[in-house]
Amino acid sequence: MLNYSVAELRVFKYYWLITGTKVPHLMSLFWDVSCLGWFIYYYLGLMLGNGIIKKNFVFTKLFYLYAVSIVINMVESYWWLKMGETNCGTQLKLSSFVTSTIFVLIAYTYIRSDKYSIDNSFVRMIGDYSFGIYLCHIMFMMFLSHVPYYKDLPFLINSSIVLFVSLGFVYIGHRVLGPKFSRWLGLV
Repeated sequence: MLNYSVAELRVFKYYWLITGTKVPHLMSLFWDVSCLGWFIYYYLGLMLGNGIIKKNFVFTKLFYLYAVSIVINMVESYWWLKMGETNCGTQLKLSSFVTSTIFVLIAYTYIRSDKYSIDNSFVRMIGDYSFGIYLCHIMFMMFLSHVPYYKDLPFLINSSIVLFVSLGFVYIGHRVLGPKFSRWLGLV
């Protein structure tokens, strides 16, 4: 699945950008509704959380890789902007995949270390409900975009609102529906 996500990204974004041609309308519609590019994060969390990946990562090496990946991400964003993409590309740029993956590995390494002493019950709850949050957050982003002054808030506040609203929706849904139906619907 990880390879498919990267392959989809190359076809749907890079090929059309490099050739300078317009993405066919049906392919554009498919890209807009496809979530395959995001499965890399889902499967990475799944493999780390279930112990399929058992590697011990060195925090300092990951931090340096992260810094380098941010520079590469900025260079690639500038390239996308020069090629005519108004939003500097997309969150699904290859460099964004690398940067986000390294960030996840840094967080995983820190949480697994002895230095992590914060009560992680809230973080665990976000992790437990993360797939449900993933499934419903776009709906709440669309709904909240109609709330006055919401768009004027800083990105961090907007993101936090969407996270908490989505988390609350999934939490209540899980409590009302019970574990069996919650799993069936993908809330947990």
